[in-house]
Amino acid sequence: MIVQMGVVINRKLPELKSHLEDLPDWRKFPQYSVRELAMGVIFIFIFKRGSRNNADNTVRKGNFLQNVQKVFGCRIPDTDTSNLLMKTLLPDILENIKLLIVQKLLRDKTFARWRTQRNRYCIAVDGTGLHSFDHEPYPNCCYKDSMNEKRTYSSSVMEAKLLCSNGFSISIMTEWIINDPDNITNNKQDCEQKAFSRLSKKLKAALPQLSICILADGLYPNDTIFNICKNNNWDYIFTFKDGNLKTVWEEIKSQKQDKNTINFEYIGIEDSKRCDYSGFYCNNLPYKENILHVLETNVKNEKDINCRFVHVTNIEINSTNFKEISLTGRLRWKIENEGFNEQKNGGYNLSHKYVRKSHDTFCNYYQCLQIAHIINQLNTLSVEFKKRLNANANESVKSLLEFAISALFHADFDTIIIQSILDKNCQFRY
Repeated sequence: MIVQMGVVINRKLPELKSHLEDLPDWRKFPQYSVRELAMGVIFIFIFKRGSRNNADNTVRKGNFLQNVQKVFGCRIPDTDTSNLLMKTLLPDILENIKLLIVQKLLRDKTFARWRTQRNRYCIAVDGTGLHSFDHEPYPNCCYKDSMNEKRTYSSSVMEAKLLCSNGFSISIMTEWIINDPDNITNNKQDCEQKAFSRLSKKLKAALPQLSICILADGLYPNDTIFNICKNNNWDYIFTFKDGNLKTVWEEIKSQKQDKNTINFEYIGIEDSKRCDYSGFYCNNLPYKENILHVLETNVKNEKDINCRFVHVTNIEINSTNFKEISLTGRLRWKIENEGFNEQKNGGYNLSHKYVRKSHDTFCNYYQCLQIAHIINQLNTLSVEFKKRLNANANESVKSLLEFAISALFHADFDTIIIQSILDKNCQFRY
């Protein structure tokens, strides 16, 4: 598992080394290269140590440092030394490196097979809370006032992640939800929709030619968001809650009794369980300056549990593309599960305060976490890795990682064998 991780970096992300070596270095007599300082932080998340203290305790044991150097070609400094780099870097620098990684993967068509029928990449946008404080941790932090006049500050972030049905949840763009001191009036603070307006400009500037289908939850169906997507030539599929856009729902109710009701069976891609689907769709629903299309899917699984999903989109619906649009809209859940939930509870410990006094420094840790998550996904979602995982039904990615770390403690990796594996030409399939 560890050696394949080194192969992933060498084969899929060959430019990562040069990107990290180009980071600004302020030191006169450095003991470690600036790349080693950055990789020291990335390794915290690659090995899912969960805290800086646990990472330091891990690297001090046995042959860990020597074996990591043989596989990855760099030393690991203690986290206090790496933290000096995190404190001096501007957050945009590491985010740009993450974007360069994603652009390389897109050029290599790593995710091309999971495009929609209209050849669009599925990008979900969503926000999540990270930390809460009883004091203002950094200027212009968002806050809430309770009934007893107690003020609670919260740190939140908005992500645009590229999603694939096989489990990829790749961070492309980050926008922090933070108040603008020049525009905060009547206690109206920053929010997801304002952050999406900023994020969309960054996303279009970074990937102007990329064909995109935006996926989002029920907070997003409104005229402002529709116009942003239309102006950027993006498709969109949003969760559509009952009562949202009342004039549209009134039109749906009038059409629902007439036509466009379809019924079919579908075998789920992921779990291979037969589900009964019934669907309804309405096309050409006017809303202000936009024309909307709405579909409703009712699913009954083998346990006779019924689920209802309603989506609004700019893609005209018919009996041929109904199923694909419905499944694509439901793919948005992966930003919650394979994205935020995995990063919070899957060992990365996203909600941990890796640094407490500087928001910019934490932003750098956050971007290192996203880079590590990309590397781990490129490793664990490969066909080769899954074959090895399925060879023992009792194994999990977590248990294999702990076993691999134990091997780094106690084994003595053969440099010649390791290098021969790293130099061997190979192809990753997903």
